[in-house]
Amino acid sequence: MSAAERRAAPATPGVLRKCPDMVYALRSAPELQGDHKTSVVDEYTAAIAAVADLHNLMMDLRWAFGEHDADLEQPGGPAISSAVDLKAYLETL
Repeated sequence: MSAAERRAAPATPGVLRKCPDMVYALRSAPELQGDHKTSVVDEYTAAIAAVADLHNLMMDLRWAFGEHDADLEQPGGPAISSAVDLKAYLETL
């Protein structure tokens, strides 16, 4: 999945599939009643989704830094343009 697809897809369904016990515990908490229960579950779900989205964005940023560093990297070693060159280089190792 590309970075754009991850940003377009909501994180909540996948994240909540991994922690159904937590959501169940919130929904069955006896101290929460009526609208309070709904509000707590909704805000918990939104918080988990926000953290998952932040994680995805941080991974995209990490990937961008890696690509930037790779673009600046200077190639080292001999130029290898054929199988013969590759075999000769590997024999020197």
